[in-house]
Amino acid sequence: MTALIKHQKQPCPTSCMSTCVAMVAGLPAGTVRRLMHDRYHKGVINLGHMLDELGIPYTSFDSAQDDNARLDQVGAYFCTMPSLNTDGGQHAMVIEVTATTWHVLDPNRGKLGRRRHYIKRGKHARKGVELNGYTVNAFVSHDWLKDRPHD
Repeated sequence: MTALIKHQKQPCPTSCMSTCVAMVAGLPAGTVRRLMHDRYHKGVINLGHMLDELGIPYTSFDSAQDDNARLDQVGAYFCTMPSLNTDGGQHAMVIEVTATTWHVLDPNRGKLGRRRHYIKRGKHARKGVELNGYTVNAFVSHDWLKDRPHD
């Protein structure tokens, strides 16, 4: 099964969540950043509000209580983890799960001087860290992704 989500680079150092929403929605990162980034960073809206505004159906997870927050369904998972680039900060990325593999869509990938998360060790080890220690925040189904209105 081929990945449905196209990777995008975050337009600024703090727009990882807006970029993740853009990737899943099939919209340009700059568009979602203009629409939502400031409100998100001021705490006026959260990931759920962002997805609702764009009409993206999702399943939300409470990592403190939900044992079902595993990456075991085909679709897109919004995840957060400690930032590799901002001390004490958090970073958002999307993991698209297909029938055969995981695709880690880190908005820092390709950004000069930025470290990123990835699955396998290898030639990129100097630029990032193997994926671990993430929290699953929300899931968007494969069915919605393949029929999404944008892209």
